This record gives sequence, structure tokens and C-alpha cells, in this order.
Amino acid sequence: MPHLYIKTPQTHLIESWKHDHRNVKLVRVQENGEILFIKFKALDGIIRISLLPTNITLILNRHKRILMNFARCLNANILKSNLGEFGEDEKGLETLLDEKRLLVFNWHKPVPKYLEIGSGNGTFLIKMARENPGALYFGTEINGFVLKKALRSASKFSLNNVYYLKKDAEYLLRFFIPNNTLDAIYINFPDPWFKKRHEKRKIISPHAIETFAKALKSGGMLFFTTDDLEYATRTEELFYASPFFTLKKREISGLPRFHTKYERKWLAKGKVIYTFIFQRNENPLHNRNPDYLLESFTVPVRGRLSSGTIMKRDNFTAVFRDVYRGEMEDIINAIISHGRFTWFVLFTWQKGTLHYSPDLNHKFLTRQVKEKLERLLR
Repeated sequence: MPHLYIKTPQTHLIESWKHDHRNVKLVRVQENGEILFIKFKALDGIIRISLLPTNITLILNRHKRILMNFARCLNANILKSNLGEFGEDEKGLETLLDEKRLLVFNWHKPVPKYLEIGSGNGTFLIKMARENPGALYFGTEINGFVLKKALRSASKFSLNNVYYLKKDAEYLLRFFIPNNTLDAIYINFPDPWFKKRHEKRKIISPHAIETFAKALKSGGMLFFTTDDLEYATRTEELFYASPFFTLKKREISGLPRFHTKYERKWLAKGKVIYTFIFQRNENPLHNRNPDYLLESFTVPVRGRLSSGTIMKRDNFTAVFRDVYRGEMEDIINAIISHGRFTWFVLFTWQKGTLHYSPDLNHKFLTRQVKEKLERLLR
């Protein structure tokens, strides 16, 4: 996370929130409609200032500039920083879709649509988009470092038919992509997550397969490729048990097929590549107990929350990590977990009410999250 160290600033902070347990202050800044928070932490005569990462989707050069300019506005003597050299804004940001853009995206445009889950640096997706300019390609990637590489590649080739999303794929498919929309889904060399405690991180599960079926058109294809025999076997078994897919092709090969970074890596080591092609059949999918996104909501709270408060019930956990007290409101940095999904969010507390707003977070929460919070906070 970008940060720098300064001597005590000569300019006083006009508005700030103070941590309820630690010597840390929070300051709000706004630039081009984006609300950011800067943390001030006192350390033996010097102050460490950094961006609060909770409501930032992807750390960019402009965030580093904001931090540097803020320090200069304080007339502070900058001692050291990890900002390094940063110049113009990153290329290709127009191809990065946040949740607000996703909600208004024209998914009904009559062109083929393809999704790659775990698109990495974009090698596969860029190649496909260049070869098929009349189709739309979407890639999910949660690693910010390699995602920036993919954005640069899209800009380099001036592609207007490829989009990237820093999102969990199953969450994206469940809440943002309408039913019967995609022509194909590609899952190329996903992390097998060998350890048992990481089981829920695996991209292939019975629930995930049902989510894939929801988003795919009837007759749509799902391509799964891995170098791991155990993962290949488990995936085939799970799809075989699903009423929504039929195995169309199984291929074991030592030859390049998808031309991805990991394919080249594993083939160079002499590994075998396992590829499966599953087709979405016509079995209808009934959406049981549907959940949906909420733009904003409020939840009544008895008293004030404190930093470090953890509340659990069933498969839902709310961790209120840091509470910053203010004159008019408190700002609460929280982690919400529901099933396999986790959200890092900011709440505000005012007069016994917890407030959630996407303007502060650039993301949405769901109806079930709101209902479970209400039960916990009664």
C-alpha cells in the first residue's frame, strides 16, 4: 500500500476521525468524485501517512499522486516513501469495469460474449479479442499487479471489445451477468488449492457449476484446462453429476492449445495438459431463494461499535476492524463474510444507525447481507 513518512505537519487537519483504540487519525479527501481516506499514524516523532485501501479497487498512479500532493499541502517535510517513480495514469483503464458500470452495461447487445475466469496478464483474452473483433470478451482477475499488465495490453492493441473486472468470478456471474447471456466460459489453469483449508477457494464446485449454467446460453460451452490430474478428475466428476452440462470432449495432450502463460510454462516442464469441453444443455434452472444487490441501506444498532468487534452466526461473519470517531459520525472499516464471498467495506454510524453507501465503497452489498447484519446487531 502506498505510504510515506513525514515530520509533524505545520498545517493542522481541519476535519478528521480518531481511532477509538490507537493513535491513528483518518482524513477524507475527494478528487473527481472519488472519496478516499488517508490514515495518519504517529510513530516516535514522525507520522506515517497512507491510503486506506478498503474502498479502492485497484491502486493506481493517481492514488500515489493524491497522497504526495496531500503531504505537500500540509507543508510537511517528506522523510521517505515507497511511492517510487510514477508518471502518467495507467493505460487501458477504460476497459476496467467497476460495479456501477457493470450494472448499466448493455448485456443484450446481439453479439457473442465470452468470459475468461482468471485472465492473468491477458495473453489468452487479448489473442481471442484480436482474432474476433465482432465479439465481446470479459476477463476476471483479482491480482492487481497482473491486471495492470492486461489493461496495458488492451490499450496497446487499441481493443474496444475486451473488458476486465477485478471481481470474484462466481460473484460476478451470480449478481451482474444476466441469465442466458454468455456463449462460452474459459477456465484456464486455475489454482488447484491443494490444502483442505482452501477448499472453498476452488473455482469448481457444485454451486459454482450451477452459477455457470445460469449465465450460459443453452448450447453454450465451458472450457476447462489444467495440468493437475487430481483437479481434472474431480472437475469431470462434478460436471458429470450436474444436470445442466454434458461432456462434449476430453483431451489429454502435450501440445499447445490455448497459448496461455501457464500452458507454456507447464509444457516446457514436460507436463501433460488436460482439457474438457462441457456444453450447457436445455435443462431449466430454477433460481431458489434469489438474492439481489442493494445500492444502499441502513441498519439500527444498539449503542456504538468498537474496534475489533467480531460477530458470527451460521455462515455469516462481521468483523468491525477499525472504528474512527468523529464529531458528527463514526467511520467503520469492516470485513463481511457470507459463505465463500468476502467484502471489505466502509460503514458510517450516526445516531444509532449503521449506514452503507456505494458512493463510499464503489461496490454493492446484497439483501441477505443486510438481513444478516440486522439479526446480528439487534
